[in-house]
Amino acid sequence: MADILPISIKGVLIEDSKVVLLENERGERELPGGRPEQGEQPSISLIREFAEELGTEIEVGPIIGCWNFEVLPSRYVMIVT
Repeated sequence: MADILPISIKGVLIEDSKVVLLENERGERELPGGRPEQGEQPSISLIREFAEELGTEIEVGPIIGCWNFEVLPSRYVMIVT
């Protein structure tokens, strides 16, 4: 059986013509968002993550991209934006 990649749902928020980025635990900049909870729909996950991380309410638009990202050597996460 193939390994299943963890998934992270990210959102693009533009304020004053700038994309909002957050600093992660590795000191890298990334889009706000995170992993869905068990049984949680991706759009609900993104709404929850934005409320937790930025204290803001959002309206979720369409998916704009999806890729496998190597977060650490040989450790990948499926990013859905």
